[in-house]
Amino acid sequence: MRPAGEPAARPAPFAILPREERLEEALFYLADALGDRRRRGKKAVLLHSLRVGFALLNGGFKEEVVLAGLFHDILEKTTLTPAHIGRRFGSRVAHLVAACTNDNDIADPIARYADSLKRCLRLGSDALAVRAADLIDNSDRVLAYQYTGRVDRVAAKIRLLLEVGRAKLDPRLAAELSQRLRRLGRSKGMRLVARRASGATKAQQRRAGASRQRR
Repeated sequence: MRPAGEPAARPAPFAILPREERLEEALFYLADALGDRRRRGKKAVLLHSLRVGFALLNGGFKEEVVLAGLFHDILEKTTLTPAHIGRRFGSRVAHLVAACTNDNDIADPIARYADSLKRCLRLGSDALAVRAADLIDNSDRVLAYQYTGRVDRVAAKIRLLLEVGRAKLDPRLAAELSQRLRRLGRSKGMRLVARRASGATKAQQRRAGASRQRR
């Protein structure tokens, strides 16, 4: 319990933060880069990137990890390179972002993710933390919007990350990933039940229609 009169702690981005100027510079840089991105797609990349970065900030991760969380999609979605990131925010941030960037020359999405995880493992727990925060947010988005076609793929990525990275992964993130995996499994099970129920209802309707026609 906090002492009387002491204000409640506020989660980022509403908290007063150390080195706010550095974070604000990164936010402007991110928004400017994504404003003219070459691959738009369906995902709101700026909002997703902000959620990943601030989740890491709220988790107490160091500045380089937070910045890498903000920038984790920037190389895939824009014409920027690791050199651009390094000159502005340092080589450590650039290396983390590069490790978390998928190689689009690899066609299979799970193989592509596995390749990125190998590079993250070489960099250690910081890169894995960014990968985990990204996957947690993607899971929440799939569940919130009921993207049925993506459940299996996201679940496969979680299992892979937990399998190869658990020893180096922050235990809090590992626990969150395990929770999302269970929720994705329940979501898939509920959809199967609903689909079967819908199929049974349609079959009953067809039989009732056929019966009326015979009359």
